[in-house]
Amino acid sequence: MKYLTVCPIGHFCPSASQQPIRCENGTYQDEEFQSECKDCPAGYFCDNTMGIVVLDNDTTLCPPGYFCPVGTRYADEFPCPVGTYNNRTGLWSHDQCYPCPAGHYCPTEGLIRGDDFPCNAGYFCVQFAETATPRQGSDADICPRGYYCPLATSSPAACSKGTYSNQTGLVAATDCAWCDSGWACSSTALTQPDVVCEPGFYCPNGSVQADEVECPAGSFCDTGSPSPTPCPQGTYSNTPRLHNVTQCSACDPGKYCNDTGLTSAVGDCEEGFYCPGGVSVSTPVEFGCPIGLHCPVGSSLPVPCPSGTFTNLTQQATCAQCPDRYYCVPEEVVEGNSSSGHRLCPRGFFCPAGTGMDWKACPAGTYSNQLGLYADSQCLDCDSGWYCDVTNLTAPVAACAPGFGASTGWTQQPPTITTRAVAVSVPQAITVQGRQGYL
Repeated sequence: MKYLTVCPIGHFCPSASQQPIRCENGTYQDEEFQSECKDCPAGYFCDNTMGIVVLDNDTTLCPPGYFCPVGTRYADEFPCPVGTYNNRTGLWSHDQCYPCPAGHYCPTEGLIRGDDFPCNAGYFCVQFAETATPRQGSDADICPRGYYCPLATSSPAACSKGTYSNQTGLVAATDCAWCDSGWACSSTALTQPDVVCEPGFYCPNGSVQADEVECPAGSFCDTGSPSPTPCPQGTYSNTPRLHNVTQCSACDPGKYCNDTGLTSAVGDCEEGFYCPGGVSVSTPVEFGCPIGLHCPVGSSLPVPCPSGTFTNLTQQATCAQCPDRYYCVPEEVVEGNSSSGHRLCPRGFFCPAGTGMDWKACPAGTYSNQLGLYADSQCLDCDSGWYCDVTNLTAPVAACAPGFGASTGWTQQPPTITTRAVAVSVPQAITVQGRQGYL
């Protein structure tokens, strides 16, 4: 005779079964007399390996780090995936696992903490980061160009104005490159300089605007200047913001500019030389004062000698007094000709030292037919029997009238008392430099 037994909790008893069958993992049974087991509910695991499952929050609730969908067989069957973590119990879906937090990565499954592993410097980790050096797009990746990422970065930091970066994986602000000289980096997060330096300004490394530094006086700054370019020798500038060498002023006439970057002329041209403008030395050999002219300190052009003076050497600062026997006038100077500008005193005149056009005439009663006299004593007394009634004669005027015996030095013809014709010689008149004389 057979006896019926109760199908116990934790088991199922299908039809015609001889013995109760323990529920399989992933199922449970909390009632007697059941022919099948129930699916393990979501948020729990049902592991019947060591004993029958009794659903309770102490022994079968899904543990931290895991999730348990319906039918879960054991506690660690469904770990939260790499890049996530879970510090709660009773989860039933992977969607309930937390993303690995900002600045960190979660390298293994089933983590219950997300802040144990900071992302490497040079990378950013927003969420779901799986490694210290992730390449997961917008969630986690290498630090992009124009940014830098210190250790445990969640959001890349932009390279500041005045800097840029065209490389990935920077770890600190100091890794951002200074803006190239001649350019400005006017925005943050640049991958290259964005503005060329304006004319009239210069932009050293790290500039943040196109008019970073005003070009100073004495220099010029073309478009894209990294630094001021000094005005060349022979020029200067006292005005800022020049942008072309042609704007540098030629050194003033009479001055010299012997250095670059000058804001004014250095000094006066030295005596014996002249500086027509744009000269770079105080003694320009190409502008030595020529023969016949003189060049005092600060001369812009050679200066004619005053009447009564002359030069017959180059590089003269002053004019010498015209020597006796000569007259000296600037109108007759031929530049570079040492024999010009001074001539022998003309006949009928005498020229003491310092004579210009003011020849001294031989006085009445005298004459001279020689060049180069320097004193009135050299004028000849009028010949005996002749008279010299005017000045600057080169010969006696005429013979005295018959019946008069003139001694030397007569200044006028004796009175005529006869109608007898007297032949006289007629002196030939000439004109020298606007002055009348006689040969």
